[in-house]
Amino acid sequence: SFRLANGLWLDEGLFSKMKPEFLEANRRFFGANAEIAAINEVLVGRINQWVADNTADRIQDLLGEESADASAILVNTLL
Repeated sequence: SFRLANGLWLDEGLFSKMKPEFLEANRRFFGANAEIAAINEVLVGRINQWVADNTADRIQDLLGEESADASAILVNTLL
């Protein structure tokens, strides 16, 4: 089997600066809907769970706590 998944998480400040064309291209071509969220340790845990779900638990801790300082997180997985 083959599974590809793409995720895009943006904090509100960065989201407001993004061109709609960029967000639409990510949605249309990569299936990555931008999720607006406060990037913090809770979100990092949710993203790690998303990665685990999309890799059949082969990758469980992609992001560390230092990722909570980011303003955008773009992840793609391939299984």
